[in-house]
Amino acid sequence: SNKSKIFFPDMNSQKCSILLILQPEEENKNSLYDYLIEKEFDVFHAKTVDEGIFKARECTPDLIICQNEIDNKTGLQIFKLLYHDLIKKGTSFFIFMPDYSKEDVLIGLEMGVDNFIFLPFDKSALTRKIEHQLSKVKKIRILETESFKLQFESALVAKFVANGSQIIMMNPALEKLTGVKSKGGKSLKIDELFDFSEKEDSLIDFRKCMN
Repeated sequence: SNKSKIFFPDMNSQKCSILLILQPEEENKNSLYDYLIEKEFDVFHAKTVDEGIFKARECTPDLIICQNEIDNKTGLQIFKLLYHDLIKKGTSFFIFMPDYSKEDVLIGLEMGVDNFIFLPFDKSALTRKIEHQLSKVKKIRILETESFKLQFESALVAKFVANGSQIIMMNPALEKLTGVKSKGGKSLKIDELFDFSEKEDSLIDFRKCMN
């Protein structure tokens, strides 16, 4: 089971599955925080942006769910502040919005936000969405193991690891082949490394690969 025993970590805790950056609201049956606790997820509830950013950088939550507007900042602005930490640690990021906004969703997906939650949320669908993302994070974190790093770095074949359209790791063989160096920890987009504009077949193959 993906469920875990309930605990309420304090700021000295080194681990939580979900970091919820959400301002306190009146208790109600549809409260996101109450629902996550009810489903027995390990949750730390940060009530301010500063507290949330501190916790996100202090430990390694598997998933951050951030309120869309908190302390005069939007969810997208907070995502941007944490972007390099999220990439480095393999942490997923959801934005919790009271209403659906097509423009915000399109911008968020383009920036790299993993998913969105809207009110009113379907409880069973939300549980599946979160559990799927937590499972995905565990698989992604294999990249942090020493055995993977050794194999990846020493491979004679050019290799890279991507999260969506963002290249998050390049091995020396690919750097040598393309003449492109990693940007000092900054992620590089796939279309910055490869040119798919020459042939339509190449662009179609790229889209197949991305999907």
